[in-house]
Amino acid sequence: MLQRLGQFEAALAAVEQVLRLKPDLVQAHCNRGNLLRDLCRLDEALAAYETALSLDPRSVDAHSNRLLTLHYRDADNQPRRQAALRAFAACFPAAPHRPTPVASTATSAPEPERRLRLGYVSGDLRRHPVGYFLDGVLQHHDRAAFELHAFSNHPSGDALTERLRAQVDGWHPISALSDTEAAALIRAQGIDLLVDTHWQLRY
Repeated sequence: MLQRLGQFEAALAAVEQVLRLKPDLVQAHCNRGNLLRDLCRLDEALAAYETALSLDPRSVDAHSNRLLTLHYRDADNQPRRQAALRAFAACFPAAPHRPTPVASTATSAPEPERRLRLGYVSGDLRRHPVGYFLDGVLQHHDRAAFELHAFSNHPSGDALTERLRAQVDGWHPISALSDTEAAALIRAQGIDLLVDTHWQLRY
């Protein structure tokens, strides 16, 4: 809560107190790294993620946040980022992709007279770089040619969320849905083109 209120130093002190009580708590090390990154203390943030990974080499949170922080800290250090990516891939090998067959429906048939249905799916339809970027995109869509839908994969929102919601024809919360349920909802809307606007992978 302190982090969400922007009280990063107080949040960091709270997390460090947790670690004094339980130094092997992986998520606390990840949270400490996130706070240090927010405070632009990138080397310390990376060290926190390394500690988390030493405790749990399969911590998705630690891997993901380390990779994100390396983009800030080592933008020109390709070998270091590649090594981190290889470590992530070794822990989480990709499963074979088996696309779900899409049943033929009236909405997928050519209908030259109707608007093209565009869908945007993201966990960042809020005060976030993705949210601000998409705000400009939505403002400049030709609404006579496009029907816009947003599929929000975040459980809460803010003022920017409400602005984005006002710019689309359909707003669909999906954070509480399984992948299968979310896919069914998207198909039910007859989306012609779905754009994934996630900032980073979420698990």
